[in-house]
Amino acid sequence: MKNCITLFISAYLLLSLANAQCISSGPTDAALSSNNTDIGTVAWTNMSATQVSDDNRASVSILVDTNTTITSNYLYIQGFGFSIPAGSTICGIEINIELRQVGAVFGSSSVRDNSILLLDNNGLIAGSNHASGTEWSSSDENRTYGNSTDMWGLTLTEADINDPDFGVAISVNLQASITAMVLSGEIDHVSMAVHYSLPLPVELLSFEANHVDREVTLTWATASETNNAFFSIERSTDAVHWERVGQVSGAGNSNVQQDYSFVDQQPSTGMIYYQLKQTDTDGAETLMKTISTHVDAVADIIAYYDPSFEAVVIHGIPTGEKFMVDIYDISGNKITGLEGEASEKTMIPVKSDLKQICFVSIETVHGKVVHKLYF
Repeated sequence: MKNCITLFISAYLLLSLANAQCISSGPTDAALSSNNTDIGTVAWTNMSATQVSDDNRASVSILVDTNTTITSNYLYIQGFGFSIPAGSTICGIEINIELRQVGAVFGSSSVRDNSILLLDNNGLIAGSNHASGTEWSSSDENRTYGNSTDMWGLTLTEADINDPDFGVAISVNLQASITAMVLSGEIDHVSMAVHYSLPLPVELLSFEANHVDREVTLTWATASETNNAFFSIERSTDAVHWERVGQVSGAGNSNVQQDYSFVDQQPSTGMIYYQLKQTDTDGAETLMKTISTHVDAVADIIAYYDPSFEAVVIHGIPTGEKFMVDIYDISGNKITGLEGEASEKTMIPVKSDLKQICFVSIETVHGKVVHKLYF
């Protein structure tokens, strides 16, 4: 006598750490600084002073006539010396500039940033302008441009960041309104921080749970693996306290799809959470993904055909609990059914000459289950 139940339950995503959290490199000082005349008319002097915060400043200074705005050349800051690991994903770029204005009178003159732009790995202006246009302070002030998730309108790789030509270009506007005066924009220090995520040792394509009989089958697939020793499967009923229920060997190193599965033969009923962890050959562990599935109490209900009674026998429905049973042939035609309150052994008479595959649908207050019977 053979019976089986196939009840597929879609697992939904609770938590995914497929992408690693971003980490940062820096803030880092630059090694190169220069004046570039692609913009403006006034050159920067003492450019190398931007490499250290020590009150020795790069500056741009000029006599500005009444009701006039003069734009400076670019101050190129490059050679930050980053060594972002190969395969990393860049998350954001953050620039910090220690600056001040000199000679300005509030309300009648000012120094303001005109351009704060990135330089690409060819030393060319790139991305969106992050100049705020707000007046600089008359005392040293640290201003931050960009943040941990700001890509400046660019798609950057670790090779771009690590190139010595990668950097930032700064230009200012010097404005006078009521009277002519000498205005100076001064920069004491420029630093850069790069936020990035390391490549995961395993690229996970999917992680799913299927409820079959009273077992939960977990399946997952990877697109690539690097030094992958094994996977661990952990189970929880509250997504807080976890127990390890299985381990499956990894492929080591692979650039083709690998398919895996694990059967949890003793799941509890109700909501169950599973998390997939991956361990490198060096012992480093990564949480890949967490999913959940619901195992109904009806999973404990079994059904089989008993030829001695010429009936389908059902066990597992609590005595006195209401139920509804329908039996269908393989074409989906209803053969018979029964509705009522369960006893210790519930039997539904079926013709003894019925030699075919049938489906028994059992529904209780806890849910619905379908058994496939072979007569």
